[in-house]
Amino acid sequence: MPKVAYSEEERRQIRDDLIRASLELMAEQGIQHTTVEQIYKKVGISRTFFLFFLSY
Repeated sequence: MPKVAYSEEERRQIRDDLIRASLELMAEQGIQHTTVEQIYKKVGISRTFFLFFLSY
């Protein structure tokens, strides 16, 4: 079962990981060939990744 709640520190780490993965993929294959799916899979989270950029 997937984790339902994350601490603020975990959320911060995942945001950092998403940004890092995005930059790495874009540098390797270009912006036009980088997909959201590749990014969240590289980080190891579900496609609801955008929730990590929301403030509560």
